[in-house]
Amino acid sequence: MIKYFSYISEACNEIFNIGANQPYLVNELTDTVGKAFRVKAQIRYLRARNEVLHAYADHHKARKVFGSSSGISLEEGIHRMAEWAKKVGPRKSKEFSRIEIKENLPEG
Repeated sequence: MIKYFSYISEACNEIFNIGANQPYLVNELTDTVGKAFRVKAQIRYLRARNEVLHAYADHHKARKVFGSSSGISLEEGIHRMAEWAKKVGPRKSKEFSRIEIKENLPEG
């Protein structure tokens, strides 16, 4: 229990990169989330945007604060997230009321 409170103080107001140690395709994530929620994804492909093609998470800071992790598979992590989401239920998003850019926004 004492170590848990140590995590809280060291993690307070900090930003941590969390991600996999291997790359996944968006279609793989879609399939995994669909299985966890027991739904068939309805995919709509949009044209490519000028964004990062490959992103990597650096776990150094998280390991420093929380210690080494045995890790979990993508499937297990998504399963846990889905079970939590089912438990807490949907939440209504806030409307964006002060969008400065109104023209030439990407599709979607």
